[in-house]
Amino acid sequence: MKRCSSSLLFVSGFVAGSLALAYGCGGTEDDSTFGNGKNGNGDLFGGNGDGGGGNNTGEFQDAAGLLEAGCAQATARAARQPVYMLIVLDGSGSMDKQHKWEAAVPALDAFFDGLKGDTTIGVGLTVFSDQEDKTGGKGPYPNVDVPIKVVDATQATALRDRIDNTSPQGTTPTFPALEGQYPQLEAFTPADPLAAGGKRVLVFMTDGVPNPNPDVQQPQSIALAKAETAKGILLFSVGIGDLNSLKDYDPRFMGDLAVAGGTAPTGCDTNELQDETKMCHFQITPGNKSAQQLEQEFRTAIDKIRGAVASCEFTLDKTGSGGQNVDPSKVNVVYDDGVGGSGVIPQDDANGWTYDNPTDPGKVILHGSSCDQLK
Repeated sequence: MKRCSSSLLFVSGFVAGSLALAYGCGGTEDDSTFGNGKNGNGDLFGGNGDGGGGNNTGEFQDAAGLLEAGCAQATARAARQPVYMLIVLDGSGSMDKQHKWEAAVPALDAFFDGLKGDTTIGVGLTVFSDQEDKTGGKGPYPNVDVPIKVVDATQATALRDRIDNTSPQGTTPTFPALEGQYPQLEAFTPADPLAAGGKRVLVFMTDGVPNPNPDVQQPQSIALAKAETAKGILLFSVGIGDLNSLKDYDPRFMGDLAVAGGTAPTGCDTNELQDETKMCHFQITPGNKSAQQLEQEFRTAIDKIRGAVASCEFTLDKTGSGGQNVDPSKVNVVYDDGVGGSGVIPQDDANGWTYDNPTDPGKVILHGSSCDQLK
């Protein structure tokens, strides 16, 4: 005798970032292909896990076959928490040296192009102190050069145009730039297709000590970052400079800014001046590197930031398309990466999935290796 149970199908990877809830039918009353998912220890991409119960293959194809056979009675959606990212880029004169601007521009262009089709992230951009800075590098900066939007073809072109057709000049007004841009990110209201309730992130990329009056601008910037972090706005600090030339570049300040911004990794050291792996910020060191080598460092930093802000939380819509409510006690999570990899994710608070509230769940949250592989 067949019986129907709820199964949670994870149908897409990084770009679409959504979950689909479906009622599926299993095997017999005592042997459902989709059990409660609580005893699974299978690989995220299937093969040897028993998180799905029954035949224990952990393969997404089994779930797809059930749906194609008409066993699903209803489907519902679970949406990934969106991200609102504002990039604030230093265009001061020193960025024109050591291939820094030459490397940053194509790296950011590639990042923008790579976001096309991802409706879970909106990106905006402000450049300060470059040739297009109408304040002459002094500020204030009460407007966003390219407002935050989902990166479709039009937005990608706008973002690229802002940096492709300018050059660095001027000083480094760090605090005026942050003081002007934080409120813009705080006040941002998303428009369709970018959903509400997103994570707000400021990415600050600079190569210089704040100028003028660094002794004033640095503590002001750190205090501001702390205050904004308390409001839920994260800051990622990307420092671009040689570690043997600390007169013109201050990695301690960049590390302090990351700590204040709530993004410093556990165990990092703001006083570390040589070992980049122990620093609290993202360090890009030009040295004698070629533009191509430096571009790769920019790309790596940007990709890591994207991975860090990508949410592993999915808000549930518990009412299915057939008008039936999903039973939270009878679900499995199945991942499909869109390129042939798939499998059952176990219900596990270390490396699988859990609900935010087991008695009245509003979200599915991925943890540990499951979250990492999703990102």
